[in-house]
This record gives sequence, structure tokens and C-alpha cells, in this order.
Amino acid sequence: MSLHILLIDDDETSIFIHKTLVETSALSLDPLCFSSSAATLDYLEKHHRTGDRYVLLLDINMPVIDGWAFMDAIQQKPYADALFILIVTSSIDRADRKRASEYKQVIEYFEKPLDIDHCIQTIQQNII
Repeated sequence: MSLHILLIDDDETSIFIHKTLVETSALSLDPLCFSSSAATLDYLEKHHRTGDRYVLLLDINMPVIDGWAFMDAIQQKPYADALFILIVTSSIDRADRKRASEYKQVIEYFEKPLDIDHCIQTIQQNII
């Protein structure tokens, strides 16, 4: 059984910052980075193995397939229960926070910048 960290954000600066935080925290030495939800879905379809678990740091405001559409798309996938989503967004809208809580895979909602200590604590409490 493996735990994989996936970073999904269309903003290169956010990806760089979050990747650096994840790597220096020893949460993962090699987080996978995606600039689109479509690329993430493609990766999961091709690489998911039974027993693998995935922590996704997901931005909700992205072009083409936003975070909401991504979460809708995964609901019927065979690997849906292996996904643990941490929303990482610039949105401070309470409606977004409420909407995120309606997805069973969402375990936390972070406003940017990511608080890596809180992130680790959330992962330890919910997954490890």
C-alpha cells in the first residue's frame, strides 16, 4: 500500500511553493504535480493500483475543468474511496467552503497560502 501526494493547481507559483513545502516537511520526497484536472484524471485512470491511496492538494479555481468538476468526475470512479482531498484555494467564499464539505473525499479546506503543519496534522488524523 502506497500513499501518493498529488498537487493540482494551474498556477505555477503555487505549485512550486506547495511542492517545496511538501518536500521539506518530509511528507513526500516526490509529490506529483499537475497543472490541470484533466491531466490528474488521466494519471489516476492509468496508474491507480488497488491499495494505493492519494492525498490531493486541489485548487478549485482552474480553467477548463475546475476543482468542482474534477470532484464531480471522480465520484463514480473505482478509486474514489482512495482519494483524500485537501482543497487549497484563494477563495474565501463561505459558499465554497460549504460546497466542499458536501464531497466525501474532502477532508480539509485551506485558504492559500498552505499551512503545511495543519496539512500534516490533517493527513495524520484522517489517513495515516
